[in-house]
Amino acid sequence: MKEVTITVSNRKTDDTYQARSYPDSDKDNDGTIELYNAPVYEVEISTGKSQKIWKAVRFMPYWNDPISPSLKNRS
Repeated sequence: MKEVTITVSNRKTDDTYQARSYPDSDKDNDGTIELYNAPVYEVEISTGKSQKIWKAVRFMPYWNDPISPSLKNRS
C-alpha cells in the first residue's frame, strides 16, 4: 500500500460552493433552504512519485442553535 499525503492549501480558486447549514438547512423556518457561498481551495494529493491538484471546501456552515446548543463541539 502506498503512502498518500493530502494537503489542503490556503490557495483559493475562483470557484465557490453553495453550501447548506448542518443540521438545520432552514434556519428561519420559512420553507426555504438557506445557501451560503463557501470558498473552494486547492488540495494537493501526492504519493511521493506523483502529485495531483484537486479542489475542495475547507469548511462547511454549521448551525448551532443558541436556544439548544450542541455540546459535542465544546472543549
